Amino acid sequence: MLRTLQDHALSCIERISGAAVAAAVRVEGLRYLHRHVPLDDIARITEAFYTSRPCESDMWRMMATVAKDEMGMDGGFYLLREVFLRIVPPFSTYRDRPGYHVRRRDVDALKYKFGSHAPHRDSWAGDSVNLLNVWMAIDEVPAAAGITVFPGFEDIELPHLSTTPFYATHEANLPVVPQTFDMRPGDCVLFGADELHGTRLNTTDVTRVAVSGRIALDTPRYWPQFASTNRDQWLRASELDRPEPDFIESHETVAAPPTDSEGSHHTRLPRPVRAASYHDWTDACAQSEIAGGQGFSIRIGEKEIALFRRGSDIIALDNVCPHLYYRLANGPQRDGRVTCPGHCLSFDLETGACTDDPSFAVRRHQTRVEGDRVFVKLA
Repeated sequence: MLRTLQDHALSCIERISGAAVAAAVRVEGLRYLHRHVPLDDIARITEAFYTSRPCESDMWRMMATVAKDEMGMDGGFYLLREVFLRIVPPFSTYRDRPGYHVRRRDVDALKYKFGSHAPHRDSWAGDSVNLLNVWMAIDEVPAAAGITVFPGFEDIELPHLSTTPFYATHEANLPVVPQTFDMRPGDCVLFGADELHGTRLNTTDVTRVAVSGRIALDTPRYWPQFASTNRDQWLRASELDRPEPDFIESHETVAAPPTDSEGSHHTRLPRPVRAASYHDWTDACAQSEIAGGQGFSIRIGEKEIALFRRGSDIIALDNVCPHLYYRLANGPQRDGRVTCPGHCLSFDLETGACTDDPSFAVRRHQTRVEGDRVFVKLA
């Protein structure tokens, strides 16, 4: 099945970019397709995969095999008709290409063409709440380029955008190190509609090439606000071998999700503090407000600062990640680094250097401690 899916991807490359390009990719491997395939062809290649009936059919069979072999399910599940080929080249290949990467602090900045997914739940976008995602690498996908899953957030309310893309907002508090996976060809990651997940900014030298599809464990069900408008088409697993299978639409509902009484804990905004000028020392906060393992954010004028505790030292860095503006103070701190909660870029606390891509460094500012008070002087 893996070889079949690889062949489908290569046939789509041949259809869009030509036989010579496809032959070169076949020799080097799909993970190096960025060396041969023009960036402008990638969206057309993925579209060709979506609209190919042979690709659809073999993806359904792959998902059915996972459901039966890995989860012990019988034929009582459903397969979403829509399937996905996910191709994300290294960030270095499009860093300076107009239209491929933008640096604007607004919602549109989350939509650039090869942007990795910020943390989200599929149910936020109206997908079936009882679905299971099947995410398969069809060439090697290193952890630094792949999918991320945030454990422990299934029942926690998080602020998220209300229109596409349905991502956690820049204020979301995600103080856990997400799970990442070094994936060999054929390896799968399985996760549910309410599991918080995303993908890393691909700062490696290989292209992320994966396929994904969705399984409903029984009749697909939706939150009430989405049930009447969804147009998902589902295939009963028992009809998989029919030459012309029938697809259904489901409008069944489940009760509205509960509201987390502590939801405000998962939104953290910088606290304004007053400074006579940017060149002054600013009384920022008490030492006791800066816990180990996560930052504390303040705002001095228009400047957001993240404060971190490392041993007996208090460290101040720019709070806003220069990639797509998630707040570093809301991410986890470990081993002398802080990880951006948006796309998992890591920053060295001592220097502010981004350990994944040097172009995303943040500035470090001076700090001093007097008694229990922490003072900050902007660089």
